[in-house]
Amino acid sequence: MVTMNAVVYEKNGQTYVWAFREGDEQRALEAICQSANNSELDLDWVDANIIWQRMGEAPEQIEVREMASFLSPNTRR
Repeated sequence: MVTMNAVVYEKNGQTYVWAFREGDEQRALEAICQSANNSELDLDWVDANIIWQRMGEAPEQIEVREMASFLSPNTRR
């Protein structure tokens, strides 16, 4: 049996959902960072930081930009 987790985030009337397998938080973080880096979405790095903290795997303060190394260099802002 596969256990799935999901993170739901709402901002300005939009709902964003990331689903990931239990223990695969790193891949979820990668998707969250890519979303924050996407200029077409209404998400930014502050949102990504809040989302990651809500996942329960982060310390009270975490700098998501540092974790954005999951993004390829040509997609960074």
